[in-house]
Amino acid sequence: MKVTVTGLDLNTVAYYGADEEPVTLGELVAEHIATQVIGTIDPAKLRELVAAVREAEIRDQVRRQVADAMRGPVGQVPVTLAEVIVAEARSQITSDPDRYQGTSTPLRQVVQAEVYAQLHDEARDLVGQARDTIKEQTRAEITKIIQRQFGAGV
Repeated sequence: MKVTVTGLDLNTVAYYGADEEPVTLGELVAEHIATQVIGTIDPAKLRELVAAVREAEIRDQVRRQVADAMRGPVGQVPVTLAEVIVAEARSQITSDPDRYQGTSTPLRQVVQAEVYAQLHDEARDLVGQARDTIKEQTRAEITKIIQRQFGAGV
């Protein structure tokens, strides 16, 4: 069976609601689609997804601010959240690890974790470079000693 209707579009008024407001075919179609889509979404998974995206965005912003704190000049009073993150990162970098710091705030914990991660990565790279340099220097010195002991022909 095929039904053809002419003269209708999504702006056509289907009926008038209880408040005498017109309800269009487009609104009915949109409502039906929304009902179908919402029915297929697990609210718990949606909440988890939103929380994960929010956490990732916050960590990314904090990561950038901590990187700026590690590169930038010291000495201004923080006003914005970004400046507070930078100040906290500098505080973490220069603080005495043996000093009691009291109760930690969520911001301090996030910044502290990011400062640790970035310093750890940088220190690991520097230690790797130092090891490579020491290997090369040791190899060169051993080669010189062997050549001195056994002659230049070795």
